Amino acid sequence: MPRSKVSLILFAVVVVLWQGLTLRHEFRSLKDSLNKPQVLGVSSDKQLVFPLLPDYPVLKQPAPNFAARNYTLYDIDSGLFLVNNDAETPAPLASTTKIMSTILALENGRKTDIYTVDQRSSAQIGSTVLLRPGERITVDNLLYSALLNSGNDAAYSLGHYIGAKQLGSDGNNVSWDNSITAFVNLMNKKAAQLNLKTLQYRDPAGLDDQNVGSAQDLARLTAYALHNKDFRQYVSTKELTVTNVEGTIAHPLKNSNRLVSDWNYPGAIGVKTGFTPAASHNLVAAVQWQNHTLIAVVLGTYSDTNTASAEVARDILDYAQRAVEWR
Repeated sequence: MPRSKVSLILFAVVVVLWQGLTLRHEFRSLKDSLNKPQVLGVSSDKQLVFPLLPDYPVLKQPAPNFAARNYTLYDIDSGLFLVNNDAETPAPLASTTKIMSTILALENGRKTDIYTVDQRSSAQIGSTVLLRPGERITVDNLLYSALLNSGNDAAYSLGHYIGAKQLGSDGNNVSWDNSITAFVNLMNKKAAQLNLKTLQYRDPAGLDDQNVGSAQDLARLTAYALHNKDFRQYVSTKELTVTNVEGTIAHPLKNSNRLVSDWNYPGAIGVKTGFTPAASHNLVAAVQWQNHTLIAVVLGTYSDTNTASAEVARDILDYAQRAVEWR
């Protein structure tokens, strides 16, 4: 090969290497749960921008079967589902519904607002925090009540509060039914906006077993919710006593997620339990390890014990600690 061509090739290689050293790498988190592809772009100062890939999770051993009908393990940072069992099939959500209810309350309301408890909100069945009709309580305390004790009365109160705002009212000039309907419509609209196609909602609390979604879509929704620092604070709280505005009514709360409250599972940061007889025991459990956030979703445990969903989630996460390696 003529020396001139060799020199030209060497010069081109040097130029490419030099430019590579000046390129700015932009790491855009894949934690938006929607798995949007990262693309080549141009920065404001005209430099090419290449995304840096997150550490890639590799399974060193195959996953065993876990004792639930539907489950998944989601690595937020890579956007990968590492473990799956019937994870794209819709299943009853039960009180994991409250993940959507509370993130909408945070996005569309104000924590300092005061809600006057409606009789129909206070009369909800199942898990409650015993809100009283006419009680004045902050939205902040309703959020704690819905996410820690899984209060159905608190979830309906948030639905009534946000639904009325959607209808342009403070709640006094619109019916309770219309407010709840407006809120449920907002829940389904949000699911559609996030492209979570299997999530369908019929009530704010999860009492209706037609509230359904897949384990994978529920993991994606949780990844979205965990971006909100207030949501993260609520779901990681072990226990707390909240009161009405006057301080005359106390509501002791304890996180129903045993990985957070009772078991002190390493790295546990939330998120939400659920149960109805049809759904069986559900749990969305998030942990942080090695600068990674993993979400285990368990829908429909085979066992009917109170600890069933926590045990299955723990088993999945224990497996992840043994088997997942980031490279």
